[in-house]
Amino acid sequence: MKTNLIARLGFLALVLTLITTSLVSGTFAKYTKEVKGTDTVRAAKFEFDVKQGSTTFDTTGAAIDIFGIAADGGVTTSPAGIIAPGTTGDFDIEITNKSEVDVNAVLTFSETNSDNIPIYYVYNTQRYSSVLTGLYTGDNNGTYEALTELANDMSSVTLEATDGITPTTQLINLDWFWAFNSAGTGQSDTLDTAIGMAGTLPEVTLDITCTVTQVD
Repeated sequence: MKTNLIARLGFLALVLTLITTSLVSGTFAKYTKEVKGTDTVRAAKFEFDVKQGSTTFDTTGAAIDIFGIAADGGVTTSPAGIIAPGTTGDFDIEITNKSEVDVNAVLTFSETNSDNIPIYYVYNTQRYSSVLTGLYTGDNNGTYEALTELANDMSSVTLEATDGITPTTQLINLDWFWAFNSAGTGQSDTLDTAIGMAGTLPEVTLDITCTVTQVD
């Protein structure tokens, strides 16, 4: 009996010691602090304008003014949209990058000219035509290049990302001419006269496409 009593007392003392230790340890003061890190990003804006005059290019093919005639063209302006041998004009294409990324803008040109109106375009003194070939003389002598080469010679236009305040802009100027007198193979007074006296007067259409791509 005495032994059991002593064992029970010893067990009870152990339990009380553990309980007391737990209670005491929970009352000690200590430093503690929780810290975190986080980050949020958003997608960069991709936005641009391509304009000719006050008209903005769109995905359907905006009606722009390419073949406006210089003031001394000597051709009626009513109705509009008429050209003749010797007429000339120019047009600007303005590319504006409103994106928060650098972009490349590539222009391509496609002409519908089934009756071979002898039009040529000039960029940096070089002449390009879908009709005229061979040598030409004038302010700058040279050889006609195909209209498809115009985009290659322009290369791509690189525009830097905007800071959100000032967009970056590039202006490209092109001149056009209906060749007058001898201007290379594909033009003559006889051919010009036949065009002007046709029962259904021929037309020429120039399509300009601008593809804008983020720079890698």
